[in-house]
Amino acid sequence: MVDQDAEAGESKGMRSKPTPATKRMKRRIAAISREIQEIESLLHPDSGGDLSQQYFVLEQKKTHQIRGIVLEFHLAIEDLITSWLKGHLLSQGAVQQRTTQRARGMLATVLYSLLEGPRSLGFDRKLDLAEGLHLISKRLHERLTELNVIRNRCSHNWVLDIPIRKGIKRDQPKRRLVQYKNRDLFALSVIKEFEREYGRIYLKLWLKINA
Repeated sequence: MVDQDAEAGESKGMRSKPTPATKRMKRRIAAISREIQEIESLLHPDSGGDLSQQYFVLEQKKTHQIRGIVLEFHLAIEDLITSWLKGHLLSQGAVQQRTTQRARGMLATVLYSLLEGPRSLGFDRKLDLAEGLHLISKRLHERLTELNVIRNRCSHNWVLDIPIRKGIKRDQPKRRLVQYKNRDLFALSVIKEFEREYGRIYLKLWLKINA
């Protein structure tokens, strides 16, 4: 009689044998992991045993992570808004009634220049247009405007985790440069709330546009 445990072990071993596709994917994962480590070392070189330098490097890593989260959400949401505006404007009745393909192509070119080209509208103007066309609500316009303010500060300032006095009265405490709902975005609880809110906004927009 065949030993059932031995048979099960052989069967399990056969199932777990990696396929050529799995081996290729593992090699690709290892390669891209090495590239990521090398790229990270360019931004954050080894500080050796210097504790002050180690802390500085960690501060920089945190800054880059927070900046990256803000820029990713801004880019992703702007891309959705841009696609939505183009699709909406090209699908209007007046456009559909045009008699020539050339005319439609010219309009598409104009919209590209207006919404995506090197001289395209900024994010704030796209939001104004989207609200004017009743694609987004006033409330959503306000939330995305705050995202744009945060993004601009992250894009135009190298050091983010700093207090500022500009616009604040002398008898009032300083505020942080990058804030979300009047709170320091560098606080872990605040960046988590930021990620949850704009993650939900992105998902709702994606579902509405792709419905």
